[in-house]
Amino acid sequence: MANKDFPRGLSYYSGCSRLREYDVDSANTPAIFAGDAVKMEADGNVAAAAAGDAILGVSNDYLAVSTAGKVLVYDHPDTVFTIQGDGTDAEANIGVNCDILATAGDTTTLRSKFELDTSEITAATAQLRILDRVRTPDNAWGANTLMQVLINEHFYKTEVGI
Repeated sequence: MANKDFPRGLSYYSGCSRLREYDVDSANTPAIFAGDAVKMEADGNVAAAAAGDAILGVSNDYLAVSTAGKVLVYDHPDTVFTIQGDGTDAEANIGVNCDILATAGDTTTLRSKFELDTSEITAATAQLRILDRVRTPDNAWGANTLMQVLINEHFYKTEVGI
């Protein structure tokens, strides 16, 4: 059975579950969707992350574009998340790194559509590390695999500040 193609951003899976509240200023663009990876900005606010950014964590909330407010973020460096791969994945990908594929969220469900950019699999530094696939009968290695990942380039694990 083929895996369902259903990008839904990052979701809490296991490990340390810590939600902290962070400020978002009105310069936030694009909107922040639940399940988006977020980054810390130089002014102390958070914004949606893009490929290559150090990731602070994963937003639990939606906040419209250009809207100041607050979002709850899963920000513990040891939290394991799930995310769908955007290509064909294999068991040999366990332990490798990839960046996120940051795409616009779903404005109906207010849920992220971020995926794991499996075209960028590397042994070098990248945002996320693949730990395994989610081990359920309806999720096999192949196209659109739902994977367990750890934030590899985590804001709280870097040696330099903002």
